[in-house]
Amino acid sequence: NLLTVWVRFRLHMLRKKREREAANVIAATYRMIKARYCYSRLLFAVVKIQSSQRRKAAVKTVNKIRDPYGDMTFKELEQLYADEHDRLDKAVENKQFQIAAEIESNMVPLKEAIESKRPMTRTLLESMIAEVEKDIDDALARKAYTECAPLQQKLEELIQKRSGLPTISELEAAVKKAEQDIADAASRRDFAGAAMGQTALDDAKQRLEEAMIAEGLIADDDEHDKE
Repeated sequence: NLLTVWVRFRLHMLRKKREREAANVIAATYRMIKARYCYSRLLFAVVKIQSSQRRKAAVKTVNKIRDPYGDMTFKELEQLYADEHDRLDKAVENKQFQIAAEIESNMVPLKEAIESKRPMTRTLLESMIAEVEKDIDDALARKAYTECAPLQQKLEELIQKRSGLPTISELEAAVKKAEQDIADAASRRDFAGAAMGQTALDDAKQRLEEAMIAEGLIADDDEHDKE
């Protein structure tokens, strides 16, 4: 009986040992599979991010090749044009005609980029309207009636923009009107109305200043700060 008990005990211990070993193997296998899964997910995310960044960089590079001035503002383009013009003058002065020719060639698309980004002003709008009207008259003189319809549509679209681009005199009149409204409200002791009038006056002055800067009648304060 004692031998039987001992044999059973040994068999029980061996079975427990195998169970522990099997559990350890299963746990290790699970940890390995989980680690591989996490690694594959992380690798996939990294590859996807890298692919997205490379695609963005490629698009940016292509856009830069197609339009080298696309990410520059109007003021930056004007400054670049002035710098290139100075380089051109110096090249001509030093009789470096090959360099001068290259600079002059590069200034052509630069000038086009400047014109494409030039802020719309009432003066510019009126010049565009006059140019389209001239084209219409020319088409009528040549009896090219098929050209008149699209030109007339373009003219009407430009004329509609007048309301959003008041003249300097109209903006100055708006400032004077706002000032008069404030004075009238103050004389009536309508302080709420005077406060509203002050808001309207500030807005009118800001629009006038922005228009005068766009027209080149006054300098931009930001340019003075840079200088």
